Amino acid sequence: METKVEYIKEHSQQPQQGSFLEKKNHILPSGNMSDDEFWFLIELTPIRSDKIIRALRDYFVLNRPRSHCCDKHGVSNGYFGVCISRFEHVIQVVNALLNYYKMSKNETTE
Repeated sequence: METKVEYIKEHSQQPQQGSFLEKKNHILPSGNMSDDEFWFLIELTPIRSDKIIRALRDYFVLNRPRSHCCDKHGVSNGYFGVCISRFEHVIQVVNALLNYYKMSKNETTE
C-alpha cells in the first residue's frame, strides 16, 4: 500500500472531477462555493490580507469577475492571480485527502 504522501502527490496532479473543472492547470469551482466552504479553505491557506480575502470571497463565493474583484478591493491583478493559485492548491490537497481517506475507509471495511 502506498504511503499517504505518495498518494497525495500522485492524486493532486490529476484533474479534479465532480464539482471542480480543470482550466489551464488550475481548478475552479463550478458554480458557487458556499460561504462556509470558503472560510474553511481560507483557514488552510497562508493568505492573511483582508483585502485579498474579501476579493477571493467575491470571486469564489459570489462568482464575480476577476477584474471586478481586483478593482473593488484595490488589489493588483497579478498578485490576485498568485493568491487564486494558492487557494486552488489548497482545494487540490483537500480533495486528495478526501479521496485518500475514502479509499482507506473502503479498504479497511473489506
